[in-house]
This record gives sequence, structure tokens and C-alpha cells, in this order.
Amino acid sequence: MLTRIWTTAIVLSAAASLVAWACVAAHARGIRPLRAMARFAQKLSLAGVIVFGLMAAPLYRAGSAKVGGGTNNVPRTSTNTTRTLEAADFERGFVMTRIGTDEEFDSTPPPNATIVSDWRSFGAATDWVYVALTNWMFTVGTNEVERLRVYSFGKVAPLVRDAAGTIATDNWFAPFMASLGIVPEANWQLLGNGEPGTGNGLESQVWYCITPDNSLVVTWQNALLDRDTGKPVSFQVEFFTDGRFVFRYDLSRLGGGEAANVLAGASFCGNEWATNSLPTNVTSMAFYPLSEDDAYDQDPDGDGLLTIDELFFYNTDPHNADTDYDGLNDGEELFVYNSNPLDPNSISAAYCDGFAVKLGDLDPFSCPEGSTNTVLEHIFYSGTTNGVFAYPTSTVETAVLKIMVSGEGTGRLVVGDAVVPLVAPPPMRSGAQTNTLLLAVGKGVRKSLWWDKPDGLDVALRSDDLLIGRMPTWYLPHGWIAFPRTDATSPCIHDFFSNGKIVSLINGDEFPGLTATWTNGNADVEMENLPPDAAEIHGHFAKNQERASF
Repeated sequence: MLTRIWTTAIVLSAAASLVAWACVAAHARGIRPLRAMARFAQKLSLAGVIVFGLMAAPLYRAGSAKVGGGTNNVPRTSTNTTRTLEAADFERGFVMTRIGTDEEFDSTPPPNATIVSDWRSFGAATDWVYVALTNWMFTVGTNEVERLRVYSFGKVAPLVRDAAGTIATDNWFAPFMASLGIVPEANWQLLGNGEPGTGNGLESQVWYCITPDNSLVVTWQNALLDRDTGKPVSFQVEFFTDGRFVFRYDLSRLGGGEAANVLAGASFCGNEWATNSLPTNVTSMAFYPLSEDDAYDQDPDGDGLLTIDELFFYNTDPHNADTDYDGLNDGEELFVYNSNPLDPNSISAAYCDGFAVKLGDLDPFSCPEGSTNTVLEHIFYSGTTNGVFAYPTSTVETAVLKIMVSGEGTGRLVVGDAVVPLVAPPPMRSGAQTNTLLLAVGKGVRKSLWWDKPDGLDVALRSDDLLIGRMPTWYLPHGWIAFPRTDATSPCIHDFFSNGKIVSLINGDEFPGLTATWTNGNADVEMENLPPDAAEIHGHFAKNQERASF
């Protein structure tokens, strides 16, 4: 913002100086431009005034038009009237964006949850456990965190080192820090389940897991407030990889009023936000990370929506132009297509919104007039139903991912920020058909990989380039892929006329701890992983083997 103000001031000063110089030069030659213009205006007829006005209007409009600034028809002024961003929010590094009430919160651990077994067996009051995350991290300020301490009394401390190399103690998250007790399993029957005489007890434990949304949740299930068996509370903190975090609560067994003498909040490097009481009907609090850049750029993702509106009004992500990953940016959804930026299927149950608005009522596997390619291909590669396109090809900087779809149904595949419609082709008399789309992916960069698809829809990923990664699974729905830049000895792996190949895969900045697997089933192929520096493939390859597939 300051840069823009200074730039405007300099330009205006230069323009004023130029005008002043022109006036002085004209006066020296006996020219009076303003007097001449006044005489000209006096001589104009009514028709002349109209013609002159019509000529000047476009020039005025062109000069006053804003360059860039997001989607057409999106208001550039804030529509939010209930909340503002203060200097303290930016200094702190995060802001609370929403308080939820009377929501349902299920604290039951899923099948992939890790339960703190010692606390379940023996109980806990002022204890902590160390949690190390594998292939997952989240952001606290400018730090990436993959290790943390979980305290039995309702606190999580990310293990972040300060400038001196010691563990900083001023970073913490406290969804509900209080005098709490975890009840050992042998005494669960003392808690009851709200139904007198049943003899069934509430489970009292702490657990954590990675969710299908690729977030980390840490949950305190039926911890005893003030260590009173009549005051079980459940609460949770959910961490997202981009630095967002959410607190969730079930304080219903405390009755009405509020829970006092507790601490709920967080601290980044000693800059904290906290409250010492919570109304018992509060069920969630959502927080969003802020950086210094957010104070100067009001629309960092370029979707035409101001940060303050995205945080407090639309509930969209200010740093992600396409919050719901449907192929349309948030501004387009709100002000062009009248769709929901938080629902990828708000236009069509079959297709994601970005594909649905372009497809309309057409058959995706029909061919437009004059083309032998399908409407699906035209939309995917050109953005229109009959646009000219060329298939992507591999280069030094980019690789090509083959997405092969068969079976039944529709869905979507998200690779990084790219949204690929998954559409199974109709069966033919000869049997099931396969639809293949090609996606260009930059080399040396790790891309997230996930999908929404029904069970009957089959998706296979292939590439003629060297490809590594992990496919999504039911318990880890967010996988990843990477096309490493190869530093190959001679002969290189792409030379199928020679045996005995060794290839070193050099790490890109975005995927440390490189591992790789060659999955062609050849017993002569061996992998030697040397994280975090490289991985080497040693082996003898037949001429007809694929270079990489998984």
C-alpha cells in the first residue's frame, strides 16, 4: 500500500512539472492555451458539444478504469460490517475468524487414531507425550513443525527452535487448558453415560490422527474438569498444513452458563490471544494465520475478494483463489456463476462446478462439429467446448502425467492446484473403455495428490517420465507425486538399448527426504534410498519396460 502511494505521488508530481513547463513555454511564445480553449467552447453549437462529449467520454472512462483487480462484477469495497483486522492481529500472526455454537462434535477416535496408551491404562493429570509426525507438517508463523508435545491438561506445544537453537517455549495452542484428569480404563464405569442404571461408562482418553482432509487432530475425550466425575468435557484442536487451526468443544455436560478458570487460545512467539472462560454452548473457534504481506495486499490470491471479506463474510481462503478446488475461482462462483465457493458440486451432482459450467447440457464424449476430439478434451485442454489445443509434451522443465479413467461414475482429481475431471466413458460392445487425459507437471516439485471418486470409478496414473510418489488410500487420502530432475550416469535410464543403469534422483526444495520405488516387478531392480540427499536406482532393464508407473 505504501509503495502504491509513493508511486502515485511521484507520477503526479512529474505530470504537474510537465504541465507547468509547457505553460511557461507557451506563454513565452505568446500562446494562451486556456484562453484558446475557452473561446473554442464558446463557439461550439449544441450539436458540437454533444459530439465533443461523446469523443471525450471513452477517453475519460479508459483513463479511470482499474487495471487488473480480479473478477468482473466483484465489488472491491468490503461488504463485511462486523469485523476488522487490527495491527495486533498481524503482530500476533493469526486471527480468530469464527465462533460456532450448538454444533455437533463427535470425539470418538477413528480406526487410524493413535491412542495415548499409558494415559488410557494409568490415567494422567499433568503429564505430556512426545508426538513425531511422518511425512506431514504444519506451519506455525514462519516455522514448519513435525514434532510436538501433547499435554494431558489441554495444551499442545510445537517443538520449534529459536535463533539460539534451543526449543522455544512461547509457541503453544490451548483449546481448553485447565485442571483436567484422564481417567484410567479400569475406572471408566464411574463416569456413566448419562443413563442412570445402565452401568456403562464413558471412554476417557487422548488420541490423535491424520484426517481424510490431510489435517492433524488431537482430541481429549471425556477429560474431567477439576477432576470431578460429574464434569466430563471433550475438546479437540485441528491443525491444517497451511497454518489454519480450529478448536472444537462438547461442554454440554457442564450444564448452562460458562466454564470459568480455563484458558483457551494460542501464542506465536509470545504474541498470544486467549480467553479465561467459555460459554458452554460454544462448540468451535476457527483461526487463520496472517503474515506481514497480508497487511499490504488486500487480495493476495487474486480472486477479486478482499481478505477481510473472505475471512469474516464468505468463509473462503484468502490465499487460495479456488477454495473448494472445483476449477472456478471464488469470485467467479459468487458474482458470475452464482455457485457456492465452498461446495465443488453446487451446480451439478455429477461434475465439479468448473467443468459443469463449460459443459452445459452437452455429452462430454460427443465430438463438436469439425473435430475428432471429444468435448471433454476440448474443455480440459482449451477451456471451451470447441477450442484449438495441443496435447502437452515432456520438456526439460515439465513432465506429463497420464490420467486413465474407466469403470462407472464421475469425480475429480486434484494435483497441486490443477483440477482434473474424472469421467468414465460409456461402455462399448467390445467392453469397458478407458478415457485418458494428459496433465503437464513441473519437475523438481512435490505436488499434493487427492481425489473424490465413487468406488466403481477406476483411476490409474502413468507417465513416460520418471515418477515417484504415494497414491491416496482410505486412511491417508492425500498422497503426493514428484517428477525428479535426474542426474544420470551414462547410459541414462531412458536408453533402453543398454543394460546396467544407475540414476541419482536429486531432491527438489519441496520434497525433502526423497524415497523412490521402481514397481515393474523385476527382481534385478534394486533401490537404494539415501535421504535427504538422493535415491539411486541400480538394475538391468529390458527394452520394453515402462520407465515409471504406480
